[in-house]
Amino acid sequence: ACAGINPAQAKARQSLPRMRRPSARGPAGFVLDFRTRFVMTLLLLEALGALVLLVFIVWWTMFSGRRGGELPPEDETTPDTKEKNKP
Repeated sequence: ACAGINPAQAKARQSLPRMRRPSARGPAGFVLDFRTRFVMTLLLLEALGALVLLVFIVWWTMFSGRRGGELPPEDETTPDTKEKNKP
């Protein structure tokens, strides 16, 4: 207890609302320490890597066809198919 104040007054003083101490909190209220920033940076890098990998796979499957383009469609009048279709 404080000097010159009886215990009831000291208890009343302790129950008064006080201002919070300033802390390193961000706008959303979470603590922005080094560990949190490091973990969030790793998560963002992982997400970016996954996106790059997805774009690469889609590009590879779409544009890595035959060197001369697609093969021309086979006509039913070619000699090979005529012989195969005969009864």
